[in-house]
Amino acid sequence: MAALERMAQGIATADGIPAARAPIVTASESEYTPATYNDPQLTLRLAGVFKNVLGAENVVELPPVMASEDFCRFALDNRQIPICQFTLGAVDPAKLAESRRTGVPLPGLHSSLWAPVPEPTLRTGVKSMTSAVLDLMKK
Repeated sequence: MAALERMAQGIATADGIPAARAPIVTASESEYTPATYNDPQLTLRLAGVFKNVLGAENVVELPPVMASEDFCRFALDNRQIPICQFTLGAVDPAKLAESRRTGVPLPGLHSSLWAPVPEPTLRTGVKSMTSAVLDLMKK
């Protein structure tokens, strides 16, 4: 928070904003997003379901990312409910291959340049979620 305050003050100063009108940086102790914790057993179970339904070659483990996501709140405090957040690929496979070949990143989900391929993405998402729910209902 101190670094954010310094940056805000520095930008204001560089822009010629008088000290009396400079930004005030505060943070709420009650408004934050905790880290998402994918329950290991649930994650392995769903990975197995997805590999069976979509093909093992279409299910990959991704490294953790630093992002803000409120999905973790479904677990409630102290991880009372096991959760697993997974990512659904939506990009044209040719564009993904080109990105991997060149190292040029693709636009992210919240970019105006993000261009999912609707039909296979929706089909795969419905198939994934339906399969996951049906498997979880078995207990």
